Amino acid sequence: MGIINLRGKKIGFALPESHATLDQIFLEMQKLRQEGAEIFPLLLTDEEPGPERREIIDKLEQLTGRDLDSLDEEEEGFDLLVVAPCPGNILGKILNAAATPATMVKVLTHLQTARPIVLALVANGDSGDLVAHIEHLLALKTIYLVPFAATVPRGKQVILTRMDLIKETVVHAFLHKQIQPVIFEEHWFPS
Repeated sequence: MGIINLRGKKIGFALPESHATLDQIFLEMQKLRQEGAEIFPLLLTDEEPGPERREIIDKLEQLTGRDLDSLDEEEEGFDLLVVAPCPGNILGKILNAAATPATMVKVLTHLQTARPIVLALVANGDSGDLVAHIEHLLALKTIYLVPFAATVPRGKQVILTRMDLIKETVVHAFLHKQIQPVIFEEHWFPS
């Protein structure tokens, strides 16, 4: 694999929801920033911030050095966009070009530019067409997946993603390569 310099690379980070993996995602954002990347957080929600969302916004502002309230709504031109976590409903919106909430427009606009998008899939059993969606994603040349494992506890399809591999997936995506293996066995996850 070639070496990529992340200094000055503009990376959008779309965070669709509060999620148990946010601390891991914040750590990966920090690693990318330490490598010199500029991080632009996007909250994929139209909701007014409550106390929990405000806490997430405060962490993002501290981590990225950017005031989310004053980010230019027309900020475009990310070199790469990460959607983490990417639950089944957001994945469906990406694949069906559905621009709701309004902040999804940035994700869809980025997809149309043929610049890389990294997805950190998550599912807790409520994503019926997930396997078909994943097969579709793997065929697209500009979408890269953070390695994941699929499990089927009690008949529900659950996706666990190696959030600790977001940075490595981003580096590979800049080289137009999918990190391998993309599908892990569940026991390969750190405890």
